[in-house]
This record gives sequence, structure tokens and C-alpha cells, in this order.
Amino acid sequence: MLKKTLLGAAIASVMFANFANAGVVKIIVGQSSNPSVTENSPGDVDQYAPSQANYVPGVSVETGANYSSRAANITIAQEIFGNLSESTQFDLPDLDYAIDPAKAAKAAQGHTIKLTLDRTVAQFANQISPNQIQIGTLAPGAGFAITSGVGVNTLSLTLDAAGAAEIAAATATAPEHGVVHFLFRTNGSVSSAPAKVDHLRAPLQGDATFVGQSFNPQVSLLNDPLNERRFQVTVSAQLDTTTGANALSSANNDSAAPFMVFTSLPAVYWDVMNTNQWGSYQVLNSLDLANQDKTFDPNVTAQAGASDPANYGSNYQRLGSVRMGVNTDVLNEDGRNVFGFNGSDKLESYIAGNFSGLSSIGLVNGSCSDYASGALAAVYSWSSAEIAKSSGVDGVSKLAIALKNEDVNQTYNICAVASGTAAMMAQQNFNVGPLTVDFGNVRYVDRVINGAQIDHFWKSSCVASLFNLPPANNQDAFFIRLTNTSDDGRNGKVRGVLYDQNGKRYPATGSAYITDSVGKSVLKAHETGVYSIKEVATAFGVNGNDWNGAGGRARLVMEGEFPTCEALGLIRAPDGSLNNMTGTTQGNFNGDSGPSTVTNHKAGNNRN
Repeated sequence: MLKKTLLGAAIASVMFANFANAGVVKIIVGQSSNPSVTENSPGDVDQYAPSQANYVPGVSVETGANYSSRAANITIAQEIFGNLSESTQFDLPDLDYAIDPAKAAKAAQGHTIKLTLDRTVAQFANQISPNQIQIGTLAPGAGFAITSGVGVNTLSLTLDAAGAAEIAAATATAPEHGVVHFLFRTNGSVSSAPAKVDHLRAPLQGDATFVGQSFNPQVSLLNDPLNERRFQVTVSAQLDTTTGANALSSANNDSAAPFMVFTSLPAVYWDVMNTNQWGSYQVLNSLDLANQDKTFDPNVTAQAGASDPANYGSNYQRLGSVRMGVNTDVLNEDGRNVFGFNGSDKLESYIAGNFSGLSSIGLVNGSCSDYASGALAAVYSWSSAEIAKSSGVDGVSKLAIALKNEDVNQTYNICAVASGTAAMMAQQNFNVGPLTVDFGNVRYVDRVINGAQIDHFWKSSCVASLFNLPPANNQDAFFIRLTNTSDDGRNGKVRGVLYDQNGKRYPATGSAYITDSVGKSVLKAHETGVYSIKEVATAFGVNGNDWNGAGGRARLVMEGEFPTCEALGLIRAPDGSLNNMTGTTQGNFNGDSGPSTVTNHKAGNNRN
């Protein structure tokens, strides 16, 4: 059925293109609340039907399209075409059929005017009344008889003598006599309602029929040969001079090329916004090593956006943003009003991640700094207690969001506020779940629109593990060279954790700062510190001669409070020879955070 429809439309386009002088069909008025929309079709050359040069999808005449919009049609939300939607009725707009004056002169009693919905499944849903049609300057209802019924796709008018004479009076200087006005928005005297159509398309089958799970103005919907993602209903018109007692040759007929009246686009979309040009994450939110990951480190700028003090501070960070959008150029099932949600519709999503160490998460229509300071209330928020209740055994929480009409087309920043008293969890991602739309209207197509990953917590430190540390009284002299290789000018202290050969940890929790052999507690960018067993033992309060009785050799995990570092574990033998005993250097590891060599911040999340 669809293939036949498209083939017929293609043939019609070729036929109409062969007429140098042909009539024109155009929408003449929008809804009553938009009286300024008067003429949206510039003529047969610039018709806005599919495949024609000036056609642009996405703007509906009902929402303020005008000549410059290049989209004079009524755009319906695809969501309304679910089960049993074939019976949904749409109001037709008012239309004009302007007959070519050269052909109008041939009009005679018994000839017919035909207005055809160029889609085999579309049909007139109610009885068209005479008062809804006006020929030229005659009064509505005069000059013709309606000879078609309900449930057909062609409206036929048989001209009487007065109607034929009126049309025949049309000239190049007085074309108004040859214009047939279809006043479909006027209530009919028979139906007491505007003219309606139904059976615009077969039901859609869920999100498989939507482009990319979301409305995207950059995606062309025209390459859809079977109309499975959208539909177009065009209207063509004809003055047929081959009918009645005064029948003439078909060469005297006038035909108007198809003009698009109805089309469709998805109405609902779900934007999970991030702007990182290097990888998956917008910002690698740095935890403050100096404060045991209990706050953020705003001095670390992995990307330029992270330097924004309105959203990135020591106790607050923006994780991303979300927007539940509704295309304001598409209409609901009455074909007149912008698509919107009803109270029975359920709109749900969630934010997921390990929110340990956070006092709250908020969806904010403003800055995260204002939310953290209490100057701005969140639209949706979760306290640490609410976060804990939703946490699973893996520590990951799913914070449910039940959205409503007031949230439509609002951009909400997702703000995280640190508690300052508990450590946050690095090396893990945050995600926004899919938007599920469960329409209360059973005729609508429910939606599940994909979410996306947002930002990433990382540790602003480098890590190096050094093995085989001999006791201080060993004849081999062990020492460490640790270099701050950071290019961003970051200075920082050095801390560490010591393990004896039996696995005992010093200190039992946390870590201890280490001063180098010349008393440097801070390493500047590209500066090197030298640490002997004496400095290591002093830092951890142990006996370096036997590692507090454990004997053997120890392991040291060093951590610099700067993004990147390199360490060498060296032993100088009594004969003066120098051996490199470095087992692993983890100073440039930051997990899978995108091609961070571009931003030079691939730094130690792998903290031992």
C-alpha cells in the first residue's frame, strides 16, 4: 500500500511538472490563535512538498510558520501514532485552490472540482458541508453540489451554472473568481465540526520507528522510502472538464501539484549533555589528595570548562546536565496545539554512581555554587541519607527521577556537593539512565530514549610502587629519585604507605608525608626529590635497621600531590656501581579517561 502511494505521488509530480500553466493549492490560514498566518505557499514552483527544493522539515504552520519558514504544513508528533491511532481524527486547515485562469475559462456546468488526499490510507472522516466551500466571490455553499461522501480520499464538487460562470470569469487581472476556498476550519452545517481526516498512517511499533532514539534536527528523515519513520500527506486539486453534458478533452483540465498538509516528527527527546572533545567525559573531576579525597581540587583543570568557578569549587562540582525536550513545532492529536504531556503520563529516569562522601546531589536550574551555598534550591535533590538508602552492595546508587510537564525544555545541571568529612570514590563513572515515557493514552507510542555517561571522578595524584627496600644497615645503599613531571606548574607534597615483608602497613590507615634528604617537603614542577632509607623510616616512625623486627625487605608506595611523576629505586653497591631496582612505575596511569595525552593529565588513579 505504501509503495503504491509513493509511486502514485512520483507519477503525479512528473505529470504536474509538464504543465507550464497549472493551478496551486496552498494553506491559507492557521489556527484562530495565529491569524497572522495567511499565505504559506508562494506558488507551484516553490511548493513545500517532499523532494522539492524549498521543503524543510520541522516547523508547523500551526506554531507560527510563515513564508520564510519554508515549511508550510502541519507537523504531528509521531508519538501519537500507536495502537488504534488509525481512527484518530485531525482537523484539516483551510485551503485555497487557485485555478489557472487560462484553464478556468473552459469551466462549464457539470464539470467537477476534485480535492484529493494523496495518500491511499488517508480519508475524509466526516461529512463536508456546503458552507465549508466557497467558489470565487460567490457566497459559501453556492455554485456547486457535493457528490462525494465520508470515508473517501477525494472530495468532489459538481459545478452548476453559477459556479461554472464564476470560475470562467477568472482572468490574469481578476484571478479571485477562479479560487475555490475550502473553509475546513469552519464548523460544517451537517457535522457541526471542522472538516476532519483520519487513517493518516498505520500504527508505529515503538522506538524502532524513531530516528536515533531522539529528535535530531541534523538527521534527514526524507530518506525513508516506506514512510516507516514519518508520514507525509499531500493534497492535490483538479478542475476536471471531462465530466457532465458539457464534457471537453482532458487537455482542458487544470491540475495543482501535491502540496504537503500533514507531516510528522518525534516530539520527545532526552539530552544528556557533555562537551569533552577528547573522550567520554566532560570533566575529570579531581579529588583533593591533600584532604584525603574529602573535597575537590579546583586547581586541577583537565579541560577548560573545569575552571568555571560557578560550577567547579572545592566542595561542589558539576557532573553534567540533562534536558527533557519537547519539539515545540509539533502538535498533538487535535492537530492544533503543541504536543504536551498529560497528568497520567509517567516520565522517569535516574542518575547512577557511587556517591560516597557526598552530602547531596541536586538537579539545578542554575549554578552548582549557588546550590552548594544554599542560595538556590534544587528542582530535584537527594541527601546523603537518601543516597545511602538507594545504595546497592557494590556501593552504586540509582537516584530515581519522576519528571513532569514543568520540566519540559529545562536544562538542569547535575551538581555534587562534597560532605567534607568522608572520602569520595574515584575511578568510577556517573550515568544518566534512559528516559522512559509511559503515556496514559493507550493509543500513543511509549518511548525509551537512551541516556548516557556523564562525568568521572579522578585522583589528582601520581603513584609509584617501589619494591625491595633493604634495611638501613645493609651494605648496599638504597635511595629513591622521584621527579614531578607535571607540565601544568603544579607543586605538591609527597606522601606514602610502607609495607613490611610480612604485609604490615604503616600507617595503619591513611598515609604519611615524606621529606627528602635535603629537607624538601614540596616538589615543584620538574623538580626531583631524593629519599634514602633514613627519610623513609623517619616518615613512618619505624626502625629502618630491621623494619621494626620484621627484617627482610619492605615495599613503599609513593604518591605525589601532582598529576604526573616518575620514580627510580636505586641501589649503590660498595664498589660504587649503581643498579636500578624499580619494579613498577604507575605515575602516568589514570584509567580509561580518553586520550589524555592531548591534555597531559593522565595521572595516577591507580592508588595502592
